[in-house]
Amino acid sequence: MGIAVALIGLLLLLSPYRGLAVACLTVAAACVSSYHGIELDVGRQRYRSFTRVLGVHFGSWLHLCPCVRVVLKAHSDMMVHPNGSRSLPAERNEHLTLLLATPGTSIGQVMAEFTLYHREKALSVGKQLAAALQVPFVVMSDV
Repeated sequence: MGIAVALIGLLLLLSPYRGLAVACLTVAAACVSSYHGIELDVGRQRYRSFTRVLGVHFGSWLHLCPCVRVVLKAHSDMMVHPNGSRSLPAERNEHLTLLLATPGTSIGQVMAEFTLYHREKALSVGKQLAAALQVPFVVMSDV
């Protein structure tokens, strides 16, 4: 998308709409430079899921609960339509959930979600997160 907007901006530079060209080029730069990630501050026991645009991080810091392991598991959300009918299997939102398993509870702290297409990235982030927190990384059998 960023490249298409940049091309439009460059074409507009040749026209009398130079202000619009500058706006298009700015949007293109923001699109191309944007990045989503997880940032840890282990010393202060906090983390944030952030989006970086033009070098600025956007995202609130949250408390990092104690964890015993990092878990990657497959997850599927079933859609329920306003008329009460449930979704067909093709309409399910299937994804991978990366979470921190907390002691004394079966519910973990969700750190990130990935599409099935981004399985390798989910594995990489999970390994890095486990290493940073010095806990085991567990990949559930359905991943």
